[in-house]
Amino acid sequence: MNKINSTNKALFCDYNVLKDIYEYEIRQLERRNYSLVLLLFEICGTEELSDDVLAQVNETLRMCFLKTLRKGDVFASCSKSKTVVMLIVSNVLDAAKVTNRLCENFKESNDDDKIFLKAETQSSLPE
Repeated sequence: MNKINSTNKALFCDYNVLKDIYEYEIRQLERRNYSLVLLLFEICGTEELSDDVLAQVNETLRMCFLKTLRKGDVFASCSKSKTVVMLIVSNVLDAAKVTNRLCENFKESNDDDKIFLKAETQSSLPE
């Protein structure tokens, strides 16, 4: 499994692993009092981004997510420009706070003003 993790940070994993974790957590929702929220972050630019630039920006994004997300949160790249984050929250409004914090941290870490994040809540995992 391709993951960079320590026991007190979010889990970065392969997208197929995230799918398995998602399926498990969905089954647990009926037993527990929490919500599962999927966030999709897309790296965008005012100009088309090369693969090299996307790889570099993805590394910045991954480090921001590892620094910002909590233990129990899971994220994975699902394409060259998209990353999905799975949050387990007690209140769905908390997901908006996390989204804002992730976007702000990325903005502070990203050197190129022409590159930005687009974030949206998903009802299911992207294909």
